[in-house]
Amino acid sequence: MHKFAGASVLVAFPSLALAHEGVHGGSFFAGLGHTLTEPDHLAMMLALAAAVGAGFALRKILRKRKARKGVLSAARQE
Repeated sequence: MHKFAGASVLVAFPSLALAHEGVHGGSFFAGLGHTLTEPDHLAMMLALAAAVGAGFALRKILRKRKARKGVLSAARQE
């Protein structure tokens, strides 16, 4: 319920969701340029990429373990 209330406030007052002071108008490319040239934005994108990469690596490791466990179980049953 609290998440819905927070989202409702941001929808009702979108200026509260803005991260920076000043004018926020512009094109898509202006926003993209801003995101790619600000160090804090770059750090956040790198952290997100690392987290997603770690998640994919963990998923792959767990799938290999599960597959290996299935092969060992089948060999023991024979």
